[in-house]
Amino acid sequence: MTDFQARTTKTTTQTENRLRNVEYSENTVRSDIQALYDQILEKRAAYDAAKTAYESGKMVRDAAQIQKQNGSLSQIQYLQQELAWLTTESGYHCADKGRDKTGGKVLQSEDCENGFEGYNF
Repeated sequence: MTDFQARTTKTTTQTENRLRNVEYSENTVRSDIQALYDQILEKRAAYDAAKTAYESGKMVRDAAQIQKQNGSLSQIQYLQQELAWLTTESGYHCADKGRDKTGGKVLQSEDCENGFEGYNF
């Protein structure tokens, strides 16, 4: 093998290796983008469900407040409704927080602990 042939073979091999590396990198980026997009869709679905539950829970809570004022709801029943409302509200805010995150770790339930600290009973 001549010196020219050896250099040509080496250059061809280097070029092929670079092309394989570029193709691998493109596939990795494509896969990462797809995974992020899938996360966004999941978080959007969770947010939409939580928002619907939040709006429904708000109506139930408003009705419970009216019933309590009228005296047709006991204190324990009212507190049960209030707890259900706060749980729904917390879920909505956690879903909103999860929707705002892009990439990184998936929102875990412990990220939303202490959701009731702002409320005084």
